[in-house]
Amino acid sequence: DRDGGGAGIGSYCAMSNSWGWDNTGDSVGHLCAWAKMQLGWIQPVDLSAAGDYSLQSAALFPEAFIITSNFPNGEYLLVENRQPAGFDSFLRQGGLAIWHIDEQKSDNDDEGYPGQRRWPKNGNHYKVALLQADGLYGLERGRNRGDEGDVYHGFGVEEISGDTVPNTDSYQGGRIESTGVTISSISEPGPTMTFTFSSSSIAPPPPPPPPPSSCA
Repeated sequence: DRDGGGAGIGSYCAMSNSWGWDNTGDSVGHLCAWAKMQLGWIQPVDLSAAGDYSLQSAALFPEAFIITSNFPNGEYLLVENRQPAGFDSFLRQGGLAIWHIDEQKSDNDDEGYPGQRRWPKNGNHYKVALLQADGLYGLERGRNRGDEGDVYHGFGVEEISGDTVPNTDSYQGGRIESTGVTISSISEPGPTMTFTFSSSSIAPPPPPPPPPSSCA
């Protein structure tokens, strides 16, 4: 956020805060999934089927998921597992970082949050926005560069959907549409985290086959 209205994506990406989590410059945070994707360092896996998934720590493995289901062209979610390891050693809290990307935006100067006039229909949102689990929009409001309530995990907020704050609605151009995307049953924070993905446009996984019947 170059105009100083908010904190952008704070310390969750070295491109946003080169001073790092401890503000010394000695422990710059990891690059976020979007930055790594732009550099060609990762190729996020598209979640095209409902089911249970796992992610290893982004500090150690080149893993992330992308969700495009029911989003307009150029808008999508990215999911990565951020843990206090490697360049993220000073991370406030480990968990799933869920990013809302709108490639139609040119920059991260238009912070948007509840309480703004006509938000979110006013079109104010970052190009690369971290969906902060606590729903306080601390980054957009410039209150901090990231805190313990931002990521999703089983000891805190373990679900995001169209009914939560923040939610999984699309918002490109100020047009708000439900995507039906839900990420739920998020596990406790750890080197490997699991979650359940579903979408209104994707059929749920088939039920397991019944156990074989025993002979009389």
